[in-house]
Amino acid sequence: SSKQKLHVSTTRNRSLDQFFGEEPVAAFWEALLDLGIESQSGGDTDINLEDFAHQSDFADRLAQSFEILIMEGATDRKKKNKFSEEKRGCFLGSRHRGVHEALFALANRHSHVWVQGRGDYGVRVRSKHYPSVSLVTSNGPQRLKIVDQR
Repeated sequence: SSKQKLHVSTTRNRSLDQFFGEEPVAAFWEALLDLGIESQSGGDTDINLEDFAHQSDFADRLAQSFEILIMEGATDRKKKNKFSEEKRGCFLGSRHRGVHEALFALANRHSHVWVQGRGDYGVRVRSKHYPSVSLVTSNGPQRLKIVDQR
């Protein structure tokens, strides 16, 4: 193989707005800010679910925030979940079950959204121009991470 084919770039130079557009991404971050979630330096946002356990509507409002991006990327291309019920058990048995249920439900409501992972999971969306964009990933049952740069 040529050196060009062997080289793998690790540069992260695409942000969410390049996948979904500036206005929907701004609305998404505003919805998160309304929940009390602030984007951290470097664009990555680490969410400790324990910090939001007192908000009774947190799970639904978080899922609605992601739907802003999901609806912008809407396509008729269907994707299948790749995160079994068995693997979901640790998340659905946790104190933060409602949040994980709300995120898993996104894949049930939208055919171009799916959940995949081995231990932790990621909620991914297939958009008009990209076959797979990560919206959020878990880091155990208590933490979520949104990565702005890909």
